[in-house]
Amino acid sequence: MTWQQIWDTSSKTPGQKRGLNYEAIEGQYSPGGEQVHSIRVTKKFRARVIRQGRWMRFISLHPDHDSAYT
Repeated sequence: MTWQQIWDTSSKTPGQKRGLNYEAIEGQYSPGGEQVHSIRVTKKFRARVIRQGRWMRFISLHPDHDSAYT
């Protein structure tokens, strides 16, 4: 996927969430200074990721949806 496709499939409208739901996690940054984001892997499973140029680097996987934000 391109970064534009990721953004296009990440609706923030309540009740219309679809796709990856790529969203920034406020106040969390990688050691290199990149903003940490979360994406949906499955309905309940999320991952923390950072964007590094053309790449999405996975930092951690979270089977409990809420634990991705703490």
